[in-house]
Amino acid sequence: MYKKHNTLIKLTYFALAYGGLMIEKDKKWFPIWTGAQIFLLCTAMTSGLTELFIGSREFHDIVGLLSSLITCGFAITRLLRVMARRKEIRSVLDRLDILRLKMVKDEKNKHFLSYAENFGRKMSTMIFILCNGFPIAACLFVIVTNFALDRKEKLLVHKIWMPWDHREAFLNVLSNISVTILALPVLSVYAGIHLWEVTFTLYISAYAKTFQNNLISKGIKNRKIYEQHKFMIQIIKDHNEVLSAIKYWEAQISPLMPCGFGYSSLKALKRNEISIAIDYYVRAVLTLFPAFVHCCCGQQIITQMEKLHRGTYMSKWYEESSRIRKTFLTMMIRTTNPPSINYRLFVTFDHVLLSMILQTVYSYLMVMVNLDSE
Repeated sequence: MYKKHNTLIKLTYFALAYGGLMIEKDKKWFPIWTGAQIFLLCTAMTSGLTELFIGSREFHDIVGLLSSLITCGFAITRLLRVMARRKEIRSVLDRLDILRLKMVKDEKNKHFLSYAENFGRKMSTMIFILCNGFPIAACLFVIVTNFALDRKEKLLVHKIWMPWDHREAFLNVLSNISVTILALPVLSVYAGIHLWEVTFTLYISAYAKTFQNNLISKGIKNRKIYEQHKFMIQIIKDHNEVLSAIKYWEAQISPLMPCGFGYSSLKALKRNEISIAIDYYVRAVLTLFPAFVHCCCGQQIITQMEKLHRGTYMSKWYEESSRIRKTFLTMMIRTTNPPSINYRLFVTFDHVLLSMILQTVYSYLMVMVNLDSE
């Protein structure tokens, strides 16, 4: 895959297309693939809602099912949002490619780009293995334990409505495979979005480091420095316009999903359903992964912008002419409030927000456990 998609930008395009988020004009099968992804997502949502209304009445099953429905709902919302704003996303990726070409030509600072792309490839490998390998491994684990323990009532890797009785051996295997197929589009949407977020952060961080070194070596007399700084800030603003609203609402609701899966995992452990407990536990970790990616990427950009501000202030601006100092002052004012990944300056995605989300998850989980024990 890396030979065909030799840059992180092309790899991100592939990930977005694999999730049905981006349609390539020169590939006739992409619209069919996107249609199949939307159909599977809608089928998963419909089956989950049907199970919620006519299925099991156990509280822990309802909690786990609601968490899955929220996750699936966010996947559908993200897919439709990205498809509606794909021109803006292409524009951001194309401008990131321009930054990459500029860094390639800069021999002194080329190592920043090399590190970013190597780290990005490792992250993409981890994301694809996690998002594609987990549902398949969970399916196989549940099928094997069903037959190894000779359970009278065969378990599903995840409880959703099926038009047949899944307690029989053959139909149970078919049901688990069907559930896995329905789960893959949800995770592929998240994989594409996360890789895009990681790619954006790595390139912006690498370019900010290059910018700092050029500011020190070439000085502030180089007019291109101001244009490059403005170009970088505009990319960050355009990036915020695409998915910041969805990320904001996801950050508000995200504590509910790992809390529900964590509670269902604890209840499955009490029933000695180890395979189901592990599956719910991994789901809880995976649903925390989006908040972790968004907040860590946002914090990385904030850190690099703050370093850029300090580097700008520490340069020998006081030795320049009044005309250059006025232009330099404009750049200093822009870096006083560094650009960040945020939602309309209302919520900033950083480590502070991540710690608040983790505290909320723990608080909700403890409340549910205490209510259950009473």
